[in-house]
Amino acid sequence: MEDVAAGAGVAKGTPYLYFRSKADLVTAVRDQYGRELVDHAGGLLGPEAAAEPATRRLELFATSMFEFIIARQELHHVLFHEAGTSEEEQLRPVIEMVERFLRSAIAAGELRPGDPRFLATVVVSGVHAAMLPSLHEGNPDRAGFAALTRDLIARLFG
Repeated sequence: MEDVAAGAGVAKGTPYLYFRSKADLVTAVRDQYGRELVDHAGGLLGPEAAAEPATRRLELFATSMFEFIIARQELHHVLFHEAGTSEEEQLRPVIEMVERFLRSAIAAGELRPGDPRFLATVVVSGVHAAMLPSLHEGNPDRAGFAALTRDLIARLFG
């Protein structure tokens, strides 16, 4: 917390006015990061992007999520790997957003029927798994990621 205060240019006790502990600070930053990710990528699944086919919107969403995380790679690593949170906890808001999109796209006949919750979990988990090599190797393979994502979405939604 002392380093946080120094970095912010405030007295070393000031962060404690807002956060009880380092863990509370990390949780708050992680929650903000998650909200920003959902806001950033979620617009591609919203009604304003409805001109694109549902499968293309899923591909664009995945690419947007990839770029968001790659741009914040060090922060992502600290918040989700060093802090010791579960993948389920990390991905829950994104899965819920994709599930809402899938429910709507299935109801509109844009995608073949299936269990939206299960499909959302598979899509988000698959996208997450496809980006792991780029996150761990530090060299984003955008073309490889895009190919894996297109294949995943095509296999799920034909």
